[in-house]
Order: sequence, then structure tokens, then C-alpha cells
Amino acid sequence: MFKRLDNFLKNLPAILFIFTMLIINYCIARMNLFSFLSDNNGTRHIFISKYNQFLESVIIAPFFETLIYQKVLISLCCMWDELRKRKYLIVIISSFMFSLNHRYSPQYAVETFFSGGMIFAYSYLTYKDKSKYSFWIVFSIHSLWNLFVMISN
Repeated sequence: MFKRLDNFLKNLPAILFIFTMLIINYCIARMNLFSFLSDNNGTRHIFISKYNQFLESVIIAPFFETLIYQKVLISLCCMWDELRKRKYLIVIISSFMFSLNHRYSPQYAVETFFSGGMIFAYSYLTYKDKSKYSFWIVFSIHSLWNLFVMISN
């Protein structure tokens, strides 16, 4: 089943892939599977202006996080044959490292591992071999996701 889903996603045009990954990310986030963990309700952004929050959340953070946790980290992981053969391990490593950067609360870190980290890492790996635009595909998904979250809050 996962192989068929993987093949389906890999054959989507880039714009449909981006929106499909956003929908999957939304579905994972809406499951709220980790609500039993403590959450600080996003108090990190309480003193940041809307303009600065937009700039940080929609432009700066997605750019640098995509650079570090997908482009650099996944490229390093792909240097080892054992990891290159097991892409699911690369997705888990990248997701774990990504979630460590989002530890505002235990709930947020765990949700970020699944809803952001896995989506972004999988997307990067999918487009890494398919196109030279893998960085920008993931940046777009990440940026649009953060914009959606910012608007919905």
C-alpha cells in the first residue's frame, strides 16, 4: 500500500504534489493524537508583532530549516550506503532533528515530528532525484503550511 502511495505521489506534477502534501500535513495535524502531552499554547509568539511573526514564520524559518534539516542533513545521510538504501531511516532522522528545533512544548515537538518533519523529509527525498528544485518544493510546502497556521490562529 505504501509503495503504491509513494509511486502516486512521485508522479504528481510539482504544484499538485505541494498541495497534496499540505492536505496530508493538515490531516495529520488535525488528528491531534498527542493532546495528552503538555502544551504552552504557542506563547512563544506572544510579544512578536504580526509583521515580524509573518517574516519569521513564513520566510526565514522555512528557508533555514529546509536548508539545515532537509538539504544538508539528508545530503549527509545519503553519503552512507546503509542509510541511502533505507530512505525511511533518513526521513526519521531528519524528522527527529527537525522536531528538536520545535520543542516549545512536548506536544508541539512530537506533532512537529509527524506533521512537519516527516512530510518535509519525504518531500525532499521524493524531489531530490526527480528535480533540481527539491529545496524550493519543500520550502514552498513549509512556508505555505506556516502561513496557513498563522492565518488560522
